[in-house]
Amino acid sequence: MPEQKLLGDRRFKIGNFNSAAAYYSEAIELHPSHVLYSNRSACYCGLYQYGLALRDASKCIDLDEKWPKGYHRKGAALQGLNKLDEAITTYEKGLEVGREIGLDNKGLEMFESGKKSAAQAKSAVEAAAKVNKEAEEEAEAFEAMAVFAQEAFAASEENLGKVVELLPAAAESEKDISKGAAMLSGMEDAVGTLNSMCQAPHRSSRSPCTSTAIITQCHLIHRTRMR
Repeated sequence: MPEQKLLGDRRFKIGNFNSAAAYYSEAIELHPSHVLYSNRSACYCGLYQYGLALRDASKCIDLDEKWPKGYHRKGAALQGLNKLDEAITTYEKGLEVGREIGLDNKGLEMFESGKKSAAQAKSAVEAAAKVNKEAEEEAEAFEAMAVFAQEAFAASEENLGKVVELLPAAAESEKDISKGAAMLSGMEDAVGTLNSMCQAPHRSSRSPCTSTAIITQCHLIHRTRMR
């Protein structure tokens, strides 16, 4: 066993992932193996460098597809990358391989735990996506209502302006109506007087006064019509 691996193991146990990864890299250059790639993948996960962790885990599986821990490393890396469906599938594959080689319950439980963790993360992501979608829909509805309100307010202002413009004309029309009513009333009075004169008992010859009164009423009606 290369000395670099032992040094890497010591650094890994105390959480010094950078130093451990460096020692594992030196060991890989001397004697590459699936175990060394698995260990370095774990270091990269500890450093949140999930892309590198996935690369080493995949290399580990390529070198020995019957070594279950490689699938656990890959599942962890995929979970870190939020590729949760792939992570669940990888953990399930690890369980399958583990049962084939007779892995003990403690080892199998490691995969069950990883699978459960990925499933819970997936549920959380889906719930968050649902909340975000609902929030976006509410925001869109509010925006549409705001636009409608602005358009309605603008239309109200425009109509109000038209009403204000029509007020002077309406006032003039009201004056004309009043004037016409007064004229009509005068005409009715004059016609009434003329009718009374015409229905009075006829004399053999009308007096100049009576003829003049009738003519006067006719002129009055004519002037009323001409106003």
